[in-house]
Parts: sequence; C-alpha cells; structure tokens
Amino acid sequence: MHRSVLALVLSVAAIGLSGCGRNDDDAAKVVSENHSDGSQGYTVTDGHGTKVTVNAPGDASGVPSYAPIYPGASIETTVNAPGKGGMVTFQTTASRETVIAFYKKSAASSGMQDVVNMASEHMTSYSAANEKAKQGLTVVAVDAGNGTHVQVNWGTN
Repeated sequence: MHRSVLALVLSVAAIGLSGCGRNDDDAAKVVSENHSDGSQGYTVTDGHGTKVTVNAPGDASGVPSYAPIYPGASIETTVNAPGKGGMVTFQTTASRETVIAFYKKSAASSGMQDVVNMASEHMTSYSAANEKAKQGLTVVAVDAGNGTHVQVNWGTN
C-alpha cells in the first residue's frame, strides 16, 4: 500500500509541477535518494525550481513546529513543498480524541484559532489557522484497528 500511495503522490506532484504548454526546460525532474536503511526518498523539481519532497517512512524532515509529529507515532509518509505546505501520515496507538487534543493544544500555542471541528463515528477532523502568520493546519484522525491513522496537512497562505 505504501508504494501505491507514494506512486500516487509522485504522479500528482509531477503533474502539478509540470503545467500546461511547457517546453523541455520546464519538465519536472525526479531525483531518488537511497538511504542506508533501504528506504527511498524522492524530490520532484519543476523547470522553475519549485520542489516537492517525499521523505522515506520515519523521516519527518520539513515538518514545521506548528504541526509536530504526535509522540511515539510511526511515520508513514512526509510530503513537503518548502515555503508552501506539506503533509505527513502516521499511525499511533493513541485514540483519535487524544491525537486531536494534542494538535489543538499545539495550534493554540502557535497562535492559531480553531476553524473546523468535525466528528463522525470513526473519524475526527480539526483545522486551525493563524491569519497574521498566514499558516494553516488540518488534522484528520481515523480509527484503524487497535489505533489511529492520522493525516496532518499544513500550509501557508
């Protein structure tokens, strides 16, 4: 499943970065990095220098301080477009309510205001923003077996 998610992310990033009516100088370039633990990371760069990085599992590089990784989480994927935003997905044994409470506290301490709070039987979603700092955060926590699967998105306005 991780490879299919990675392939989807890379495809979307390459399409988004390539644009319409491009020439060969604008073509997206993909660089793969092999790590000593056998994992891989990727960087997609368009002809204008815009980069999107997909980190190896367990690598939280580029995650901003206002969107910290939940303590003890097992990081699956991190996607980062420096200066624009990104996403991290992870698994934790904590409940979704505990995870959302963690992010609400972190957002508040970063000067963010609550924007959206939603919950259903198996999913909780939370968004916050700091208009002055032009930062936003969205967290989606879904029940997953004996824990919670979480996706955290961040961005700048």
